Amino acid sequence: MKTHALNGLLVLLSLLACAQAYDRPGVETNFAKLDTDSSDHVTTPEVLAHLDRQFLEEVELWIKFYDSDGDGKVQKDEYFALPKSNEEYWEGADLDKDGFVTREEMRSSRDSSHPDRAETFIKYYDADKNGHISPAEFAARHADL
Repeated sequence: MKTHALNGLLVLLSLLACAQAYDRPGVETNFAKLDTDSSDHVTTPEVLAHLDRQFLEEVELWIKFYDSDGDGKVQKDEYFALPKSNEEYWEGADLDKDGFVTREEMRSSRDSSHPDRAETFIKYYDADKNGHISPAEFAARHADL
């Protein structure tokens, strides 16, 4: 389990390292896009949905950049033919060791390495520690962006 979590962390760190190789999606600064039920606060299910959307967008950009043959998955040769590739990342991303990285492998790696991602996100914004994010709390964190 620890090895799988470490591999997941390597996948995420490598996705960040690849940021210079392709255009990553920006940080969401529009509170209304997170507050999907218009309740004037963002809850754990809304954060999970947001993080999933953000992750899927990132994965699609990564695959589009590296998938030179357009088959929807990244082959080892495709990956190493382009910048920002490294062996540690590949080993952590190709979970079944078949020479391809798929969306499912990336999601599995993310989920195992960050099971508390919604709670971490909420804690970052939740200044009054009430378990959800208000528009004011969200805006305060984005004031410098």
